[in-house]
Amino acid sequence: GAGEGFVRSAHARGVRVGTWTVDRAEDVQRLFEMGVDAVATNVPEMAVQIRDRFREAGGSAQD
Repeated sequence: GAGEGFVRSAHARGVRVGTWTVDRAEDVQRLFEMGVDAVATNVPEMAVQIRDRFREAGGSAQD
């Protein structure tokens, strides 16, 4: 999708991509899958759990 292309293009230029305020679990998961480097949320416990599961599955989400 367009978001994935944006993330790839930014990363190719050495730019990290962050997003805010993402509070739905399915949106956090999708953003990690797209390669977003940082997610701001009002529900950090949920985002950390999703990030950890993503990493365990072989993803590379940043801290």
